[in-house]
Amino acid sequence: MIKKDSDILESMKGKSNPFILPDDYFDNFASEMESKIKKETKMVQLKSSYNRIKPWAYVAAAVAMLMFCVQLYISNQETLEANKKTEINNVDSELLYTHLDDESIMDYLISSSEEE
Repeated sequence: MIKKDSDILESMKGKSNPFILPDDYFDNFASEMESKIKKETKMVQLKSSYNRIKPWAYVAAAVAMLMFCVQLYISNQETLEANKKTEINNVDSELLYTHLDDESIMDYLISSSEEE
């Protein structure tokens, strides 16, 4: 059978207190507690907010650099393609001019200037 707290207290009534303290326990309690606290005190170094943010700053810098390099590569490719088209047009014009006589070229240039 399970005893209830009230039953236990009733059975203890009138008996001597089983808990005994030394007479000078509370006289030295404060000084003993302070000495224990001083012995057990550890220095804990708190991380500054910069140290917590630093890894994320490195990641952000790496991502920014990667984006910059990709953008630079893309713009360089576009410039190369534009230069190739210009070179092709120049080569086509040179080939065209080498196979034409001077009179045909003059007629072409005059007709293109009149259209503008």
